[in-house]
Amino acid sequence: EYRVALDFLTDLKDKLAAKTSKKIHFIVTPGNHDCDFDKETSARKMLIEKVYQDMNKIELGIDESITSPCLLVQKEFHDFREVIHDSTPKIFFDGLCWIYDFPFENYNIQFRCYNTAWISQKTEKQMLLWYPINIVAKALSENNIIAEGIVVSLFHHTYTWLRADNARDFKKYIENSSDVILTGHEHDASIYTKNEVGIGTTEYLEGGVLQEHGQEELSSFNLLIIDLENKKQTKKKLEWNGELFSVKYQSENWEDFHRDKIMLRRQYENNN
Repeated sequence: EYRVALDFLTDLKDKLAAKTSKKIHFIVTPGNHDCDFDKETSARKMLIEKVYQDMNKIELGIDESITSPCLLVQKEFHDFREVIHDSTPKIFFDGLCWIYDFPFENYNIQFRCYNTAWISQKTEKQMLLWYPINIVAKALSENNIIAEGIVVSLFHHTYTWLRADNARDFKKYIENSSDVILTGHEHDASIYTKNEVGIGTTEYLEGGVLQEHGQEELSSFNLLIIDLENKKQTKKKLEWNGELFSVKYQSENWEDFHRDKIMLRRQYENNN
């Protein structure tokens, strides 16, 4: 399956590069379907059970002895990620989170990938997953990873798949540190802007399904185009109509792309 995906993305990359004369990069983050549960060990099952029993205490002492057995089911994904990200400028990686930085002359774009599927199970249940956001935030701070410029955060599961208390902490951290948030899992595409006092503006793009099992005619994807020089953006949702992908929704006009989060983000990181 990853070989098929690699061939598809390589062909897409070559065609986009030829059409735009730009260097094309892919950023990927795993979901539950990226886990090979045939490789799941008894140790992983025991550790996940322990995490569920005492999440607060586990987070205080979480390290590679806990994460490594849990991440073994994602080995093929990470092999694929290394190939597809071959020329992408990575500045941080620990299995739970990895970050890519794209510096330009007048601005910087940072992509943050959060592995919410690290303790996924074959039968996923809502409000059961848990992500050690405090440990990840601490690791980023210790490695001097600062959210400069525009930050795009990617994670597969929407907040409703995490435990309620964990979802609240995760959401708070993500929205305070991100300008754009990309999610998946729900197979129900949605695009919206969230404005909140004290946090600023956050753009959400929730992905649809690119290929639905048993319903191949169902296919869609979202597109966000940002003009950084003029601080404008436009958003589109495209769906397969049987012959090609056509625009199902798009912004009526180019909208302002707010960067009011930079100062708020610095205040938040300094306080944490």
